[in-house]
Amino acid sequence: MLGTLLADTPLKVPAEVVEFAAARARGQRLGRPPAMTEEQIRNARDLLTRPEDTVSSIARLLGVSRSTIYKYVPELTTGSRRAVEVPTTRAEIEAAE
Repeated sequence: MLGTLLADTPLKVPAEVVEFAAARARGQRLGRPPAMTEEQIRNARDLLTRPEDTVSSIARLLGVSRSTIYKYVPELTTGSRRAVEVPTTRAEIEAAE
């Protein structure tokens, strides 16, 4: 009975839903912008290879929180800083490319 009742009533779509769909169709990005740029993520990874730099100090330098660093550099959640070390031998460098 409810299905029949709903089928007869016109749907009212909020204007914002229509606007969002149009924006997506144009290829615009919706929502909050990312907290870190690709360049900041690369810088964080480079700095994390140095044993004297901590996640807190890098976060402070980049103007983000520690949790943001952990979000954008997921290798850190393994518990080892070795996960973000830069390859040192020629073979490792060639394998990484």
